[in-house]
Amino acid sequence: MAKLRTAPLLIIDFARLLRHDTFEVNRLVEACKTHGFFYLDLQGVETESQPMLADRQSLLLTAKNYFSQAEEIKLRDDRNDPTYGYKRTGTIAGASENKVDGVETMKVSPVEIIHTDSNLPVVVKENFSLFKRFVSESHVVVTTLLENLSNALGLQPGARFEELHREGEPSQTILGLLRYPKQDADAKGLGLHKHTDGGSLTFLFAEQWGLQVLLAGGWHYVEPRPGHAIVNVGDTLRFLSGQKFRSCVHRVLPVTERQEEDRYSIIYFLRAEDNAVLKDPEGTVVTAQEWHMRKMEATKQTHAEQALNLALTGGLERNGALVERPIVAT
Repeated sequence: MAKLRTAPLLIIDFARLLRHDTFEVNRLVEACKTHGFFYLDLQGVETESQPMLADRQSLLLTAKNYFSQAEEIKLRDDRNDPTYGYKRTGTIAGASENKVDGVETMKVSPVEIIHTDSNLPVVVKENFSLFKRFVSESHVVVTTLLENLSNALGLQPGARFEELHREGEPSQTILGLLRYPKQDADAKGLGLHKHTDGGSLTFLFAEQWGLQVLLAGGWHYVEPRPGHAIVNVGDTLRFLSGQKFRSCVHRVLPVTERQEEDRYSIIYFLRAEDNAVLKDPEGTVVTAQEWHMRKMEATKQTHAEQALNLALTGGLERNGALVERPIVAT
């Protein structure tokens, strides 16, 4: 593989954050203010992170088994909902102009897991303890990040980030399993379109190349690192921070002309409680749920329509380049 241009992301030590280490907290704030993307080193915490790393491998194997099923079986989990259930490839915009996407997903609500909802897919019911444990572990990690960010900004009770992300409260938070299937020369799909995440924090495990972030100077690949998660700021946390933090434009694009092998990832999208109040890039007051639905509608649009929609990239990008200040409607 030719040498790739990689993103110079900070590595944040989760063990130090658990101790509220001032130096590490300051680095976390720096990462959120600059690129809005960083690595989270989970290797140094014996009790908290080691079970998660083991569960990550078990969940990865579960994902491989799930996606290897015939499509008609997976389509039983299609809920005709952009947030939950199964989505096959080729249904939304891909990474390049006039290409559809090359990713299939299975997404499940932590609230439905907590309440053992009847809508849970069979794969979740059959591996219930694993899914429930991984959701809980993920929420501990992202809540720890929010608590440290709240402390760093001097936020008082009633205005702290974690207070809008209580576990079990109605929200659009999801756990997702993703596969970018290996492609042949005739494949029509390609990766996933550019976007910012609409939620607060995205907690990602991806062991293979493909994720790109848009930085000054263009697109950069995010190098996979064993024992590390990749975390990025979403629009909601940017809004809640008064634009202090940056939600980064990113996409998924194979390192060659097409996807040469099955690419898997596990992702926890932390989203604020549905009734949390935000101010979008146009200055309109919306709830977190309303902003999420605008983002989901944007994913269904053509590339031409997406270019005119501020929601997709949070007003932070134009014609494939970053903008200094968020674009607003005129």
